[in-house]
Amino acid sequence: MDNKTISNEYHELKHVSDKLGCRPSDVLLAKEITGSNNRKEIENFLTAAQPSIFPVLSAVIKELYLSSKYNWEGYSISDMTCVLLEEAGEVAKAVNDHKQHGAPIQDIKDELVQTAAMCLKMLKHL
Repeated sequence: MDNKTISNEYHELKHVSDKLGCRPSDVLLAKEITGSNNRKEIENFLTAAQPSIFPVLSAVIKELYLSSKYNWEGYSISDMTCVLLEEAGEVAKAVNDHKQHGAPIQDIKDELVQTAAMCLKMLKHL
């Protein structure tokens, strides 16, 4: 792909994202989810999707990337389930710490992102 093509594609992404009030990366993700390059179809998807979900998905994808250094080969479904439940327990602890001790809500969000990433990782390895 030459620089002119990349520049044109970026300007198209920027135009759609500016029109809908989202990020160019959200448009790229919508293209991937819909499997379409049709601008109207992507706009319809982004309009129908809850826009606030894209930063959450980005955080989960980032967590997947950060955790990719851990090799899951050889883990049984039982092993993965134990890790998933440990992550869910961290969510419960963060909720309790928030309710009982005023811990930041961000701690709950962080643990939920890690749990979501573990769910995706487990699903990928089945």
